[in-house]
Amino acid sequence: MKNFLKSLLKKNNLIFIAIFLLATLVRFYNFPDRVTFGPEQAISLETSAKMIKEKFSLLGIENVQRTTSQGLKIFSGALFSYSIIPLLLIFDYRVLPISVYFSVLNIFTGLVLYFVAEKMYGKKVATFSLVLFLFNNYMVYHSLFIWILNYLPLLGVFSIYLLNQEKRKFSLLPVFWLGILSGIGMTLEYLFLPTYLLVLILALYFSKKRFVSFVVFFFSSLIPNLPLIIFDLRHNFYNLNVLWLYFLDVLNHPGISGVSYYHFLQFWPFVILVLGLLAEKIWDKSKLLSISLIIVYLIINIRPSLILLDRPTGMPKDLTINNIYSVAATIKKDNPLNFNVAVINDFDTRGHILRYPLEFTYNLVSEAVENYPNAKVLYVLAQRNYDFKKSNVWEINSGGPYKIDLLSNVGQGYSIFKLSK
Repeated sequence: MKNFLKSLLKKNNLIFIAIFLLATLVRFYNFPDRVTFGPEQAISLETSAKMIKEKFSLLGIENVQRTTSQGLKIFSGALFSYSIIPLLLIFDYRVLPISVYFSVLNIFTGLVLYFVAEKMYGKKVATFSLVLFLFNNYMVYHSLFIWILNYLPLLGVFSIYLLNQEKRKFSLLPVFWLGILSGIGMTLEYLFLPTYLLVLILALYFSKKRFVSFVVFFFSSLIPNLPLIIFDLRHNFYNLNVLWLYFLDVLNHPGISGVSYYHFLQFWPFVILVLGLLAEKIWDKSKLLSISLIIVYLIINIRPSLILLDRPTGMPKDLTINNIYSVAATIKKDNPLNFNVAVINDFDTRGHILRYPLEFTYNLVSEAVENYPNAKVLYVLAQRNYDFKKSNVWEINSGGPYKIDLLSNVGQGYSIFKLSK
């Protein structure tokens, strides 16, 4: 114990511990009010929860924003949904502790990057890389919500390590694991395909047995996708056909689908590692300049406009997890029978952020999303001054006319309304 404490008090270890503690503080300060819980998080949790309570599925999350011109929905691979199942069981379907897991995942990714960078380039580059990763505003942002793509940076770190291992000493084992990781990436998002091909090309470039390496990589990459492959074999290649139709739709109408930074989160560790190497070179020439640049980087990334300390990023201040659960409790207290829910806030008006806590915390199941016209009561979470008479939302207009009552206020600007026939 004495020797362990002495090792902790070494200068390098103290710096490492300080970075780790500050990064943890940046993420967990006022955590319940900062966690984002939007429709994508709710749908992810609903999908996995229904696998436990209703029917196990070989498909993952339904993408509500990616629909073909024929009205067919794209589904992700099931691996992410399977990874949520143990968390739901351990944390009794509660959103907040499951969100903590994703914060820990991001910090863990930074630590893995540190050890990979240390092994490849030494402690200095590793320390710079750790700082640049853990205090990057995008990484802090992604620490604060449940999302399928939050695994991508970790895939990127492991891929860098395995490619480096294969480059140094060829072995089929790194090729096998690179295939597994690339297959996992494909289950998380289909736009991982260019990265899949890039990793394959690099693996073959470093290989001494390229044909064997190709076979090992390809077949190992199928392993994480087996649930989706089995589903398609049973259902006449439904998902493959939908992806092809969507691809043709994008070719004919490029505006229906965009590419954003989050489609390339797997490259974040590589970019950070390059910046860490650059920071080391600057350090060797001028310590003052290197420290100054790091301080500027921290100021740019941790400024209040990017890292909000009092509200969820990308959500109204009033729609915190606690407030959403409070709304669900209000609906439960009203004890409705034939009812549905809607939320006027973002691209998904079908109220998934209310459906999830109502069903899996309060055991109150709303009508299906296609049954809005038949519901006798509709609960709407909307801005306090929302004009229902001028609403163009189908979920509201399809079942009216309604008598409108305000049940309770939510924070400063939102309210939960009860619309009755």
